[in-house]
Order: sequence, then structure tokens, then C-alpha cells
Amino acid sequence: MRYLFRFLSNNYFLFLFIFLEVVCIYLISNNNRYYNSSFVNNSNELTSRIYKAENNVLKFFSLGRVNDSLINENLKLQQQLTRNFILNSVIVDSLKDTSDGQLEQIYSLMHAQVINTTTDRSKNFIYLDKGSKNGIAKNMGVYNDKGIVGITIGVSANYSVVMSVLNTDSRIGVKLTKDNYFGNLTWDTKSSKYATLSQIPNHVKVAKNDTVMTSGFSSFFPAGIMVGRVESWQEITGSNLLELKIKLSTDFHNLNYLYIVNHMRKSELVTLEKIVDEPADL
Repeated sequence: MRYLFRFLSNNYFLFLFIFLEVVCIYLISNNNRYYNSSFVNNSNELTSRIYKAENNVLKFFSLGRVNDSLINENLKLQQQLTRNFILNSVIVDSLKDTSDGQLEQIYSLMHAQVINTTTDRSKNFIYLDKGSKNGIAKNMGVYNDKGIVGITIGVSANYSVVMSVLNTDSRIGVKLTKDNYFGNLTWDTKSSKYATLSQIPNHVKVAKNDTVMTSGFSSFFPAGIMVGRVESWQEITGSNLLELKIKLSTDFHNLNYLYIVNHMRKSELVTLEKIVDEPADL
């Protein structure tokens, strides 16, 4: 305390000067219209800057909540897309519809966030922050707002792992949008931007930038999810087939939130597949 009094006594001229300056500014701003206006404007500008900085800080810390809200809204919109529904209608004599024409949902969606991924290996995988507790199971298709990403191959209670399209074991049914010819999409490890579409007949007229989408011929994806565009093609020697180089629409170096597809009739398909795989009793 003694040092404080000594400091004040040694510097009381400075504090007196500051006090008088403040009094002068106050008197001038209150008795002179110009200075009063200038003082108020400067004060308002300073206050506005402080409020703006405070607001930016609050916005930064609320980005997580806003982002989660947007993801949930996007999920609701994705759920409503017509590719997730089928029309329960029966045509008699090609004229009469004997149903009420209501749509039935056969695909439902969940979302998860990427927590780890690779792109520089021959077999790449993506790890998600949700698992069986959230309804995710093996053999579910995964995509984002750009295009397909892969298929789930392993699930624990809280996490799941996805076999990326950038995996030499990946094989996904896709189709050329303009004429519906379908084939298999595979990866040859040469680039994370490209994949190969095979099993396309060589009489098909292919053009650069033709779109490729999911075919819907499996339980992984509904039809119509973007895959990519045709970059180039060549005829396979000794066959009547084409091999197409596809520029993938998904940027595998920039994955964040993903959609996971649940085929609600999958058990029926699995049962029928088992019947086909098992030899018939004679």
C-alpha cells in the first residue's frame, strides 16, 4: 500500500492532467454541436466495433450447433427425395390403376461424421463416428452431397468403417444416365479422381461428360445418386465391350458429413439371394 501512495504522489500531475483532459472533452462535446456530434459518432463507431467483435466470437462458438442443424435439415430433405420411394400401383390391361397411388418408402437415411480416412492406399477405408446404436449395420451404402462414397463393412456400438470407392475390392452397380446401360464401377489405384466403368456394350454411343449414376439394382443405393461423368473410353480388345474412364463427382480428400442408406426391404432380398445360391433339392 505504501508503494501505491508513493506512486500516486510521484505522478499526481499526470493523473490531474488526464482528469482535466476528460473534463475538457466533456465540456466541449456538450457545449459545441459539432464536437458533440463528432464525439457521439466516434463513440457509436467504437461501440459498434465492440459489439461486432463480440458477435463474431459468439458466432464462432455457435457454428457447431448451426452446422448440426443444417445437417439435420439436409437429412430431412434427402429423405423426401422420390428415389427413396416406390409407387404401390398395379396396372390392369395397361389402363386401370387398382391402388390409391400412395408412395411407400423403402430407403431411410442416417448421417454420420468422418473421423478418419485414407486415399493413398490400394484398399482405402473411412471411419465414422456412429455405429449400431444409431442404426448403422454392415452392407449399407454411403454417399454425400456430391456423390457415392462407399459401403459399410464393419460396425461396432459407436463406430463404423466404410470400404471406400477407392478400394480395389469395391464393385458398385452404376448406369449411364442417358440410355440406362449399366455396368460395374471399380478402381485401379491410379488416381483418387477417377474410376473405371466396365461391362458396357461397344454399340452404346458414349460421349464425354455423360453422367453416371447408381443403377438401383442392389440393396446398397437407390437409383439416381450421382457417381461422376465420362472422361474417356476404349474398346476392350477381343470383346464387344467398352471400358469407360469416369471422373468421380466425390472429392475423397474432402469428406465430412455422410449419408448412410438403409434398405428397408433388405431382408427379403437376402432371403431370395440365399435361395438362388443354395442348390435346389431334387
